[in-house]
Amino acid sequence: PAPPLDGPGAPVRFLEALSLLMVGMASPALLVLDDAHWLDRASAEFVAYLVRRLDTLPLTVVVTLRPEDASADDPLVAAIDRRAGRGGLTRLDLDRLDVDQVAELVEAAGRDRREAGELHRRSEGVPLFLVAYLTADDEDPTDLGQLLAARRTGLTELARQLLTAASAIGRSFEFEVLREVSARTEDEMVIGLEELVGRGLLRELPDGTGLDFTHERLREATYQSATWVRRRLLHRRIAEALVARSPARAPDPATVAAVAHHYRLAGLASEAAESFTEAGHLARRLHAPQAAAEHYRAALALGHPDRAMLHLWMGELLTLAGEYGPALAELEAAAALLEGGALGGAEQRIGDVYRRLGNWELADRHLKAAEQLVEAVADRAGVLADRAVVAARRLDEDRSGRLAAEALELAGQSGDPSALAHVHNTLGLLDDAPDRSRYHLAESLAFAERAGDVTRQVAALNNLAQMERREGNLDRATELTRRALALVAQMGDRHREAALHNNLADLLHTSGLPHEAMDHLKRAVALFAEVGTEPGTLEPEVWKLVEW
Repeated sequence: PAPPLDGPGAPVRFLEALSLLMVGMASPALLVLDDAHWLDRASAEFVAYLVRRLDTLPLTVVVTLRPEDASADDPLVAAIDRRAGRGGLTRLDLDRLDVDQVAELVEAAGRDRREAGELHRRSEGVPLFLVAYLTADDEDPTDLGQLLAARRTGLTELARQLLTAASAIGRSFEFEVLREVSARTEDEMVIGLEELVGRGLLRELPDGTGLDFTHERLREATYQSATWVRRRLLHRRIAEALVARSPARAPDPATVAAVAHHYRLAGLASEAAESFTEAGHLARRLHAPQAAAEHYRAALALGHPDRAMLHLWMGELLTLAGEYGPALAELEAAAALLEGGALGGAEQRIGDVYRRLGNWELADRHLKAAEQLVEAVADRAGVLADRAVVAARRLDEDRSGRLAAEALELAGQSGDPSALAHVHNTLGLLDDAPDRSRYHLAESLAFAERAGDVTRQVAALNNLAQMERREGNLDRATELTRRALALVAQMGDRHREAALHNNLADLLHTSGLPHEAMDHLKRAVALFAEVGTEPGTLEPEVWKLVEW
């Protein structure tokens, strides 16, 4: 029997065991070496000697090792590589575990299979990490931290510095950004990165755009090992490098958001607030309301001086998202900080939220306040048009007519196409005469297209579609509704998108297309569920926003 091969003096006992093995090698033998990357050099050379002579020995050798943990000149690895060219060798490169394999191990450990998805995400399919999570009593295993620290043991100072700088950039990073942040030469970068890739700490991205960490926990552990002062310095350098590389005329929203993130971590609150605000503006232009609201909220938390406008912008975005309670809170906060025409704009937006909720009394109260405050003629026309709709909903037809007529006169004076689109849409909704109603809605659509006003285009298209439906022109109504639906998806207006899906479902059902109608009805229900009010608390025509 061979002596145990671990603990003090293991290399000597290992050689003794192999000597005993070779002495009695009259019959076939099996030698299994687990974690062979930890062999000392003398033992590795001896096993390499055996591998080179397998053709003359009745011996099978099974070796498991992690190439990234073996030294660059490991004699056993070299012998195996040479043997591969001669045959008689089977090599198995093990991939990371997929979620089904993780589930199998989770069950074998007596855990709930439903944990597999989360454990796969946290371990990223690395078996060693998965076992650490399965055997730990908490979500952050101590032995996993020690394991990650061990992976960095033995790195050169150059490689260690590059790894720390990379950890501050993020999971993935570009070569040039890391070079600027680390202040290393290109030759030093190549040497250090080759070491890190060879050790399995970093890997090259398939598309050749940069590198990333082989595991997120490895990046986190590396980042946490750096001092607070060094982390702040690195984040400032990263932000400056990203700003220098970003085109001034067409900045990338993701890059601007990353700049803001790194400025914040660098302790530069003012610069971070400005960058978050810019990221919010860019996200709005790309019709990404939720991302824009998050950026504005971050800017507000960092003390951006224009608090009133940040609250106003967040209120607008939350309105589009259908989160009416939070939207009102933001708009009220903006109104408390504004005055004059800007306050009138906030009051009009508050009135719009109450219109969506069907609270005509509060809608009229805020719109009346807006009418007294707005200064531009075009803005006043829009407020009067909104008040005309609310008056009609309150069954005050005389006041509704007077307000609409005054709104049209002011819109004409202004010559503003968006204001004209707004007022003509209102007249199209209020006029009972089909011919006049069709004329106003067609005018609204034309003015909205001229202004590039997507909001007004969607309203006019939907209202024209409803008119065509009432007159039995189902194909034309369906075409107009599809056009409106394509546009509203760009705006991110969840409530109106849901209404359009609902309207289209009704049209398709009436046209004898029940399956497609059901698809749109399902989408409408899903979107209505995201809007921040229960359907049963509102009148159906208000909730569904059939016309607006």
